Amino acid sequence: MPEADSVKPAEPQGPLPQRERPVQTIRISRLTLLGVLLLAVCVAVPASAQPVLFGWLGAIPIVLAIWILRVRTRVSESAVDVRTLRGTRHISWSDIKGLTFPKYKSARAVLHDGSSVPLPAVTFNDLPKITPLSGGRIPDLHASAQK
Repeated sequence: MPEADSVKPAEPQGPLPQRERPVQTIRISRLTLLGVLLLAVCVAVPASAQPVLFGWLGAIPIVLAIWILRVRTRVSESAVDVRTLRGTRHISWSDIKGLTFPKYKSARAVLHDGSSVPLPAVTFNDLPKITPLSGGRIPDLHASAQK
């Protein structure tokens, strides 16, 4: 007697989905937009009193807000993607010699040809997020300091 309740697994339709690779996106905190809003209020006073002389000041908070929303660094297992106001740059891990952390600035990727590329919003505290994705190319200094 055949079983009427037996269930057959469904056959996959089309190609199997690829496993998602981990990607870490590092951005400027959106909380800084509150500071831009405060700047816009402060700029509005002279710009409304003398629009001919100070009207151009209204562009400063707009440019700052666009900059905060646009810049980012995406780190994956294969590469680092840097997005700035002027454009995007894709840097393979094989092209990166190391990272430097200048005082009061964001990190810089030092390339094998001797040039360096700024990594927007990346600080020394982001190193534990970057290290696992670098495939051992960038050491985790936080973990070695705790041992």
